[in-house]
Amino acid sequence: MIKVTDNFLTEEEFKNINLIYDPKFIPWSFQSVVHDTEFIGDIIDNWQLSYMILPDCIFYNCLMPLFDKMDMDVHFRVKLNLNPKAPAVREHGYHIDIPVPSKTAIFYLNTNNGYTKFETGEKVESVANRLVTFPSNIKHTGTTCTDVKGRLVLNVNYAPKNQAELAENNMAPFQIVDSIPDDAKVGLRDLPPQQENLTTTK
Repeated sequence: MIKVTDNFLTEEEFKNINLIYDPKFIPWSFQSVVHDTEFIGDIIDNWQLSYMILPDCIFYNCLMPLFDKMDMDVHFRVKLNLNPKAPAVREHGYHIDIPVPSKTAIFYLNTNNGYTKFETGEKVESVANRLVTFPSNIKHTGTTCTDVKGRLVLNVNYAPKNQAELAENNMAPFQIVDSIPDDAKVGLRDLPPQQENLTTTK
């Protein structure tokens, strides 16, 4: 189920995150938005600025109010994405974030005319302090924007406290695959014995 919640954090909580996540303070990396085979359009436009947020970095603790209000057991990956202003609103390409039975959350840090669109047809506009959550096996795409300097979102891939949600969406809880990237393993814990060779963080 795709769930949209507006004004997810209090005004003070959201303001604090926005102050810390001012784009000029972030040590960005230049990355592809999606794999080139998934990108819609000229692959020369397949780029964004990203920053992986790890528990030991200075940008992590301000997210505690967000995590506390989410139905989250552990997170696999927390990533900040900035899509700079473009001449037109362009969809990037349908994809899933990580090949792990889990949920995905997108937290919108600013309001703009970009959006998130799902392969199932739903469309969620980029509105500041809005959170959308959905099963990780639903393909989705983000977009560029044209009305502000950039579209800023926080992506969180996580295991919900209620693992029954995964089964309801045809995903076996913690059915981990070999192709999980190392940066997606942050927060994995309580794995079945056969998965103990994965690096985990409690």
